[in-house]
Amino acid sequence: MTFLANLSVGRKLALAVILPLLLLGGMITVVWNALGEIEENFAREVRADEVGNRLIEIEVAVNDARVHLRDVINADLAQALDSAEALGARAMARAESLAREAMTNATSPAVQAALRDGLERFREYAEVRQRVIAERRRLLDTRDRFFALGREYGQSFELAAGEMEFAPAAPEREERRQRLLSLNRAATDIRIALLEELSMADETRRRRVISAAQQMRVYLRPLSSAPPPRMVDLRPLAAQAEQMAMLAEGVLASLDAIEVLRRTGVVPNRERMEAALAAAAAAMEIEENVSVDRLHASLETARTTMPLAGALMAVLLVGLGVANARAISRPLTGLAAMVAALARGEVTDRIAGEGRKDEIGVIAGALRSLQATVTRAFAQGQMLEQVPLGVMVCEPGGTLRITYANATSKAELAKVEKALPCRAAEIEGQSVDVLDDPRNPQPLRALLSDPARLPYTGQLQLGGEVLLLRATAIRDARGQYLGPMLSWSVITAQARLAESFEAEVGAVVAAVARSATHLQESARGMSGSARRSGEEAAAVASASAQAGSSVQAVAASAEELAASVAEVTRQVQSGAGVARDAAEETRRADATIRSLSDAAERIGEVVELISSIAGQTNLLALNATIEAARAGEAGKGFAVVASEVKNLASQTARATEDIASQIQSIQGSTAQAVAALRGIGNTVERMNQVTATIAAAVEEQSAATQEIARSAAQVSEGTQAVSRRIGDVSAAAAETGQAAASVLEAAGGLSGQAAALRSKADEFLRSVRAA
Repeated sequence: MTFLANLSVGRKLALAVILPLLLLGGMITVVWNALGEIEENFAREVRADEVGNRLIEIEVAVNDARVHLRDVINADLAQALDSAEALGARAMARAESLAREAMTNATSPAVQAALRDGLERFREYAEVRQRVIAERRRLLDTRDRFFALGREYGQSFELAAGEMEFAPAAPEREERRQRLLSLNRAATDIRIALLEELSMADETRRRRVISAAQQMRVYLRPLSSAPPPRMVDLRPLAAQAEQMAMLAEGVLASLDAIEVLRRTGVVPNRERMEAALAAAAAAMEIEENVSVDRLHASLETARTTMPLAGALMAVLLVGLGVANARAISRPLTGLAAMVAALARGEVTDRIAGEGRKDEIGVIAGALRSLQATVTRAFAQGQMLEQVPLGVMVCEPGGTLRITYANATSKAELAKVEKALPCRAAEIEGQSVDVLDDPRNPQPLRALLSDPARLPYTGQLQLGGEVLLLRATAIRDARGQYLGPMLSWSVITAQARLAESFEAEVGAVVAAVARSATHLQESARGMSGSARRSGEEAAAVASASAQAGSSVQAVAASAEELAASVAEVTRQVQSGAGVARDAAEETRRADATIRSLSDAAERIGEVVELISSIAGQTNLLALNATIEAARAGEAGKGFAVVASEVKNLASQTARATEDIASQIQSIQGSTAQAVAALRGIGNTVERMNQVTATIAAAVEEQSAATQEIARSAAQVSEGTQAVSRRIGDVSAAAAETGQAAASVLEAAGGLSGQAAALRSKADEFLRSVRAA
């Protein structure tokens, strides 16, 4: 056993194969000889079966030929005769071909002799069959000529009978007329009797045909001579009657010839042909019995030899199997158990097979080294499984199948399981395409298939969640690409916060920018008014220069303060006005759209009414068309009008369907406009709140400005005469100019602040999305 244990596994297996092969060679030689005999006997049996099948097919073909010959004898038309002749010839040709094939395959001389005799009988039968066909064809031709001549005779008889009725009276006329009538009765009898004889042969009908032919010859002799003066010439009619009698006798002669051929040729030849086939079948049965006996003897020899050789083979195989099991299977079973334990993370101190010099000893040494590697890999796997970050590993190649996903990955994917084509717990084994989304700007497959594009960091849309994806390449010790590793975390909350912030702040910034634009336009209008007022006041400025100098200092101070307050006040008033206008416009637009929706519904009701009227009109037009059709010629004009009314009703129905579809579209657009206007109304309300806050802060400054203005008014009482002329214009020009400048400057600052706010908001969103 030590010698066997130290042999290599290949030599052990070679020894286990060579010894059985030597024994198998001897067994194959014995079995080969037995199988040769079985094959030879089986081939004889197969050929015998084929010959037997051919004999059966020959009998079927002969029966078909007999049936087709009967159809030939009973054929009433030339087409039926030709068809039966062709089918019979085909059946006889098939029977002859099958007989030759059976004779070629037959191994028994008796069978071959019987088949040669059968072929000779086939030829004799075919000759008799052709004679019957020719006689039947002659009969049909004679019959057709007889009935054609009978029709000509009937026309000649009618003509002769009519002429005889109008012939001059004479002693011989009545006698000739009676003979003519007797001849016609005989002609009628011969036609009827011949028809009956052709439909069903009978001796009585045959005698009737012969008797009618004899009567015709008796009655036509007096009519065959020259007629008396001024009498009708009946000789052509007598010639036709004589020919009819001859043709009827020819039909009977053909029937007799066919019957003679059937009794003396067809039936005996058929019986001799069937006897030859029966002899071939009997000889074939004897041959089959001999083949079966030989086949059973060969099988019995093989049945005795093969179990003995099989028993010897079994003993040898069992012995070699036990030896190989002790030398190979038992150590491999121990190594397999250790590998299974190692896969579970269990490490053993003793490894079966260590120290052996064969391949099992080599495997045991490699398993010892593998323990250390597996221990490290198991620890790393536990680390990946417990890390609080989604981690996945994919295999390289075209499939990119997910081979590993840690617990965190499966838990996070369970939240978006509805967006996946499989359950989150079954993600391993699926393609990485299950994580892709059509909204992603860059497909995962294209990214992960190319290791040159890794590492990669980006966002991924999956269902309703946003993932921050990091993909890196895993390589082996040689630097070969083993597949990508994906680590990811859910950042849906940050993404939604950024989108919400962008939407709200963007709306506020847009509203502020629109307000600033409106203020700039108002300031430009005020500036133009101020320029026109200044030009008007310049004409009278010189008159009030001296009086105004005394109040310049106080007025200047008041104007500066008033300008500051006016700037804020006008900004507030302008913002409030814009907000009020926007709110009012929003309400008017909402009311208009609601009215539009109500009108669309009312139009829809009207369209339904029109459609109903069109349907009723169509029915009325249809009823009118029916009534017009009933009215006949008188209702044709009304039918045209009803048809036009029906067409107009159909066009009206189609138009109402188009209007209905347009109204449905208007109602959908109206619902969207209502939702948009409600959002605008909310924004305007927030602007009103901001304006109210600013207005409260301006009230105190407005009060102080009014106090200063009253003081300036008391000081300027000395200049009232001149101020009455230019006070309104100057005050308006100064106030408008200052207000325009302040509003324009404030609007510019507001636009700048809005742009800065937009820039800061975009920078903040980029920071949030990149986090």
